[in-house]
Amino acid sequence: MPITSKIDQSSQLTMHITTGEISSNDIIRVIESFYKEKPTKNVIWDFRDADPDALLSFSYNELKDIVIFTKQHWELRRSGKTALVVSTDLGFGLGRMYDTLAEIENLSHSVQVFRSMDEAMKWLEKDE
Repeated sequence: MPITSKIDQSSQLTMHITTGEISSNDIIRVIESFYKEKPTKNVIWDFRDADPDALLSFSYNELKDIVIFTKQHWELRRSGKTALVVSTDLGFGLGRMYDTLAEIENLSHSVQVFRSMDEAMKWLEKDE
């Protein structure tokens, strides 16, 4: 699978690392597995090594499906944060689109898009 997950329950952080070609179905399967276990408060999705062409193929409806699927489990992470880390302008734009869809669907946890892992970690560590 093009997505591997690292879970650190002591710091309440799960990192999903993507490589190569990924699909919205891959992401939904990882989210489903994440919520079946004991989900952590904070999550990082690292898209820096994902194939840009695969990301480009994501449709509006596929992004919305990911938001809707996530929303079905939101009560398990009410005060959680999700950081999306990207390395390209395309990835940043898709991340912002996901963030906007999450707001429209009233997804309870905060979503932010970052271009560096350091920025994402600082945001996750900040109390709000």
